[in-house]
Amino acid sequence: MRCFQFLLLVSGCLALPGLGLARGAEASLDVEARKRERPWIWETPRPGTPPPVRDSSWPRDPVDRFLLHRLESEGLRPAPPVDDRTWLRRASFGITGLPPTPGELREFLDDRAPGARERAVDRLLSSPHYGERWARHWMDLMRYAETRGHEGDYGIANAWQYRDYLIRTFNADVSYDQFLREHLAGDLLSPPRLRPGTGINESVLGTGWAFLGEENHSPVDIRQDECERLDNKLDVFTKSFLGLTVSCARCHDHKFDPIRTQDYYALTGFFLGASYRQVRFESMETNRAVAEKLHSLRAREFPRLAGLLASAARPGLEDMTRYLRAGAEVAFPTAPAGERTSRDGLDADRVGAWAEALREAVTNRLDLLHGFAVRSGGGNASTNPASNPP
Repeated sequence: MRCFQFLLLVSGCLALPGLGLARGAEASLDVEARKRERPWIWETPRPGTPPPVRDSSWPRDPVDRFLLHRLESEGLRPAPPVDDRTWLRRASFGITGLPPTPGELREFLDDRAPGARERAVDRLLSSPHYGERWARHWMDLMRYAETRGHEGDYGIANAWQYRDYLIRTFNADVSYDQFLREHLAGDLLSPPRLRPGTGINESVLGTGWAFLGEENHSPVDIRQDECERLDNKLDVFTKSFLGLTVSCARCHDHKFDPIRTQDYYALTGFFLGASYRQVRFESMETNRAVAEKLHSLRAREFPRLAGLLASAARPGLEDMTRYLRAGAEVAFPTAPAGERTSRDGLDADRVGAWAEALREAVTNRLDLLHGFAVRSGGGNASTNPASNPP
């Protein structure tokens, strides 16, 4: 009852001037006006000029100047530099999530040449643990799980393939543009990104994100459940890749960002065009390459082979024509004597075999010789009583 009263209250508010939509009136969303209210959201980021700082010896790159400017404006100073042992420990935890090994620490402390810290960072970034640490943050955005989480909590087939794909992608330093394309349409990319040394299609694995997360495996309202799954996919995608909460427009034009309800349902239409299926990503590109090679080979060689086959078969086909006609004359002796085929050089046993085959074909509509047998006189009951069974 309280929920019902709340809905009535909301409905009443929407009818009040200034609080929502007037009854009978259509809402109009001025997209350009919304963009003008927050122009910085829609502008392409461009490098800015670093602000001035008083302690010009502290910054090591332009980003440091922004940090120091803010600290100085608050009357603060940066923390003092740490020793190399502490620095390596912090860098290791930050990049790989693991402490440095004794050997790595010893090697770093013994490296007295300029650029030792830069070399240590390069080594950490090239570690497979880098992808293992940073992929987990993206997995959180994609609501990664290996089970559905609802009641029976049944498993998601091959969900771990997406996890390992992320680790390899981060370690391979794949560009963000390519990363986005693989998540959006990795099954359509031509050519796809292949795993080095294997030919395995990596791009198609990026599409697996859409089928992760919680799902009700026994919904009461199937259509409602479908809408909830679509909304979840759209919400995850737009928050992660656009930095926008587009799902608000499911019920109304967005109250802050210039996003119409029709934009929301246009995106759901895009996701409706995607279906869940298992693909043989390990071999699909190899198989496709073989298929393309065979297609090219057929297109190039088929005309020549067909000509050779026709030339080789012509004598035999001409010989078979004579036997077929002679067999028909034996099976159905209705043709005038002057029109009979010459049997000179023909084997009598083969002629008899053809005649027997034609007699059987008359009553079997599925026989390849049925039409020829009927046209040769086999359809005449007087010459072949078997063609008209009682």
